[in-house]
Amino acid sequence: MRIFLPVVTVVAVLLCATAGPTGAASLNTKGEGVAISCATPFMEDHSISADGKSSFRFHGQCSYSQGKNAWNRHYIIKGTWDGYQAKEVVTILSENKTGSVVSSCPSDPWLNKVACQKKSLSGKAFDDYQITGATSYPLTANALSDAKKAQLRAELAEKKKQSMCMTPVIVSPSPATGKTIYLPASVKLEIKHSPLNPPKEWTIYWTPPTKEGEWPKAPQKQNMTLSSLKTSGGVTTATLNASKLGTWQITVRTALPSYCNKGTEVIQSISFTVKEKTAQEKALDKSLKEKRFKSIDGKIPAPVPDPALKQQQLQQQKPM
Repeated sequence: MRIFLPVVTVVAVLLCATAGPTGAASLNTKGEGVAISCATPFMEDHSISADGKSSFRFHGQCSYSQGKNAWNRHYIIKGTWDGYQAKEVVTILSENKTGSVVSSCPSDPWLNKVACQKKSLSGKAFDDYQITGATSYPLTANALSDAKKAQLRAELAEKKKQSMCMTPVIVSPSPATGKTIYLPASVKLEIKHSPLNPPKEWTIYWTPPTKEGEWPKAPQKQNMTLSSLKTSGGVTTATLNASKLGTWQITVRTALPSYCNKGTEVIQSISFTVKEKTAQEKALDKSLKEKRFKSIDGKIPAPVPDPALKQQQLQQQKPM
């Protein structure tokens, strides 16, 4: 049911609101004159991550009293900042109507006092309750005081500081040392770390294999780079094409701020041995493959039924 007056400019009024009820109207229980009152929405919950992304949940209420048409409307606005734009999802609870607003901002508008531009506005909540062109965006940016914004900025700074002290974790190869890899050797590397503090230096060493009776050989620094080196968020991945037999070692260095009290850097090593399969190992692989698969006219190999399992199924099907 459509509400009278573009009142429930629920969102329009709330945006222009400062602390406390708006001065545009007051609740009039006698039904005389305009009777719309919206209090500034309050922040129910929020989260801020070290990479600067944030989310907020606001709750607000508008009241209307014009004789028998009196009502209260509660609404929820969920806002998110992804580092580029602010998105808000508005829900008018009593009518289960929603709408979304996307705004382009130079920085997080809930943490900073910045000018943003509306990119899009859509949804039933806005189709029924019109928002004037004077409305500022994001809708809830002005719901937070300067003191609250400063508090949130301090929270972000602390999250960044803690994140910088995170010790990187080698995810691949696993285990990070002692692994044997057979030619052709394309080794996938993956390290989890602070989103703000990825590894800065990679050094690659190779030690030739030794024959029986020979003295161990010294590691040789390799003038080569990792391929597909990429950092996304808190994960760095790369590939090492280890084409020579022997022992390989990758030393990874990550710098740390002095306030971490963990030294100036974290040094980690990834080491593995590249071997070539013997004739016996190759024959065993071939035998196992032939037992598990069969090839039909060069098509995709299909699994061969297990004879023991087939016999068990036949026995179960026999009448008792």
